Amino acid sequence: MNKLIQIQQFALEQMEEWGLTEEGWSFVWDNKAKRRYGQCRYNKKEIGVTKQLAAINSIEESKDVALHEIAHALTGSGH
Repeated sequence: MNKLIQIQQFALEQMEEWGLTEEGWSFVWDNKAKRRYGQCRYNKKEIGVTKQLAAINSIEESKDVALHEIAHALTGSGH
C-alpha cells in the first residue's frame, strides 16, 4: 500500500476514534508548505499534513505529526 495512503488512513481512523469526524473535522494534504510538517486549522476544522515532508520521512514520523495535530484539535484553540 502507498505510504501516503497509509498515513491518511491512520489519521482518519484516529480522528474517528477521538470523535473529531462526527464534529465535522476532516483530513487534508498540505501541498504548499515546505517547512511546516502539520497544521490544525480550527476555523476550517482541518487536520493537515504536508505531503512533501510525509513522502520523504518515515510513516511513523508522519503518524506522530498527525497525532500531534489531532491533540491540538482536541484541546482547542489557544492551548
